[in-house]
Amino acid sequence: MYDAVELLCFVLEADRYHLRPAYLEHYRHILHALTGRYPDPAAFRRETHYAALDFGLHRLGMYLMAHSVGPYPFLPRVVESFFDTLAQTVPAKNTAAAAIASHTA
Repeated sequence: MYDAVELLCFVLEADRYHLRPAYLEHYRHILHALTGRYPDPAAFRRETHYAALDFGLHRLGMYLMAHSVGPYPFLPRVVESFFDTLAQTVPAKNTAAAAIASHTA
């Protein structure tokens, strides 16, 4: 998931952000068909959100540090796309508690 999140942050421009959910759903569908995992779209969306957080904290953080030394002209666009990813994948309210409860039961 991390790779799909990163790829979409790099390639989608603002006028294409609306396509991200369809691309991620297609990715989920193919992964499910090949592996049998990810039958639940809501759970996949939640995991995608966590992958986006990981990407933002680790990879984008590294890019931003390097950007402070020398310009990375593409970076502002990638950061904007990252924040849009977070907005599009944010789990519904209280799903984290439900996910924890389902794994501990």
